[in-house]
Amino acid sequence: MAGISAATLKKKVTIIEKNPIIGKKILVSGNGNCNLTNASLDSTKYHGDKVFIGKIFKQFNNKDLIIFFKDLMVELKEERFGRIVPVNEQAITILDALSD
Repeated sequence: MAGISAATLKKKVTIIEKNPIIGKKILVSGNGNCNLTNASLDSTKYHGDKVFIGKIFKQFNNKDLIIFFKDLMVELKEERFGRIVPVNEQAITILDALSD
């Protein structure tokens, strides 16, 4: 996401991946469904510095993330417990969108 954002500002971008397969962690997230965020994102549900998390959510929250992926032509849906995943429930969809 950072690379895409920098590229839209006409910055030169190089992505470095430690794993032998690019996006390996994306592919296994959410048991392969790629749970991107939660519909009821709330800083009170996090452990640690809630003030810090609250500031982060004000700058970029779950709605911003959903818009980011919609702009990449990824359709999302809400599942049980507010999980937001690709409509096809396949993490490869997210990896493909970020890789193009």
